[in-house]
Amino acid sequence: MNMHATMPGASIETSPIQNTMSALADRFHRYRAAGVDSEISGHDDMFAGDFEHYLRVGAGAIDVLAQSMVAAGKSEVASVLDLPCGGGRVTRHLAAFFPEASLFVGDINKEKERDVAAQFSASVVDPGAGFDRPPERTFDLIWVGSLLTHLNHEAFQSALTWFVRALAPDGVLVATTQGRKALARRQALPSDSTARVPDELWRVAMAGWNDRGFGFWPDTPEDDHPRGLGGVLISPDWLLRSATQDTDVRVVSFAEAGWVGAQDVLTLQRKSLAGI
Repeated sequence: MNMHATMPGASIETSPIQNTMSALADRFHRYRAAGVDSEISGHDDMFAGDFEHYLRVGAGAIDVLAQSMVAAGKSEVASVLDLPCGGGRVTRHLAAFFPEASLFVGDINKEKERDVAAQFSASVVDPGAGFDRPPERTFDLIWVGSLLTHLNHEAFQSALTWFVRALAPDGVLVATTQGRKALARRQALPSDSTARVPDELWRVAMAGWNDRGFGFWPDTPEDDHPRGLGGVLISPDWLLRSATQDTDVRVVSFAEAGWVGAQDVLTLQRKSLAGI
């Protein structure tokens, strides 16, 4: 005898994640319909003549941001910061994807910064040469593409601290780094490749990578730039330890090679773990 009763289908309430995904789907529809500004600044050295590739990299940042926002349960933002903005490769997509948001930009190259601010009606943010100026305001969403990939240990910590302080309550920080994928790509370069780091600098970087998971090589042996510019490889475990020093910030997600199959993506949110 069958003792199992047949029950009618039970309704399931719409969850917060479903609401977020639905709102972001609407954003994508409007974004694709509107398109992006195709004007390229004369100072934009990220544009190498291949407009489709240029657009694909910028659009890839929007994909990354959307994934991070789903994970953070956030679909609406009133303010967006793009730092460094470069010549606007990602900024043009941010302007199209978040048309209602106040847009802010900053870059160490002031010619690029001025061009982008003017083209996309954005306000300029200056954290200081060593991220030594306290944030003058906070932001709901911060995109940091290809900045932490160039900073030595001290500059990295200063920059990450600045960005975390610049987050509004529930604000989301999405930052890219280089890790195991970048290491594998560099090791695969032929010995005569111009992209190879000089052996003496690479040995120093590998010592740091093997010792603690943070391997930096300067652009020059002197490493005298105020922001400690060069290249850096960061292991996931080192990065997460560094990112979790502030108990009012939670790690939302981490994806190796998450941005266009190259750079790792770390997402943090200004939200106390005790309040979740």
